[in-house]
Amino acid sequence: MEISTGSVLATAFGGAAMGSIITGIISIWLSRKNYKEDYYKKIIDKRIEAYEKLNNYLTSLNIYVLVTSGDKDIKINSIFSSKKNFEENLSLAKSINDKNTWINRKTINEFYSLYNLLSYIYDYLYNDDTSALIWWINENKKEDLLKKVIEEKNKLESIIESNDERIYDILLAERRINAVGIVFFDCIEDKINNLKKMVYNDFQKMYDIEAFLNVQNEAPK
Repeated sequence: MEISTGSVLATAFGGAAMGSIITGIISIWLSRKNYKEDYYKKIIDKRIEAYEKLNNYLTSLNIYVLVTSGDKDIKINSIFSSKKNFEENLSLAKSINDKNTWINRKTINEFYSLYNLLSYIYDYLYNDDTSALIWWINENKKEDLLKKVIEEKNKLESIIESNDERIYDILLAERRINAVGIVFFDCIEDKINNLKKMVYNDFQKMYDIEAFLNVQNEAPK
């Protein structure tokens, strides 16, 4: 059987073409795979940065001071030691909102729950607005908390000793925020500890980007 030169060339060129196609397909697949890996790496980097910021914030809330109430010293979060500390804390909390895209939805919602409570307390203390805090108290069935704040404030005020009216007013304002810190201590600690557990669990699954994206793309329930 004779094989024509044309058939040989066609076979050769056909084989070469098929090889080029296969090489091209593999090249595209590798390119897409590399792009996906780079994309996922950038997401992981963004998420690590966001979680580090959130974790640092939670750590800042675990700084405590002692205040004297009646005949005993009571531990409170240091943000309730002065208006300056409280405002610095709220400012730090606001900066986490810029990173909310990279934090798991349930975790960021729990963070907002803590931030909202602190904002309601701030309005109660410094803006003479009790509406949001009263709403929170009723929603969480803790109707006696404001009564306890007044009781603690009276205890703290009873030990103020100053004949200087200006200093007395400063100490009076300080005692009020201290009283809130005493009464709301357990509520805030519960939220902090819950958030810490959620952050720890999220870190364990940080590599699972597809699961993270799927959850983030779900419609809120």
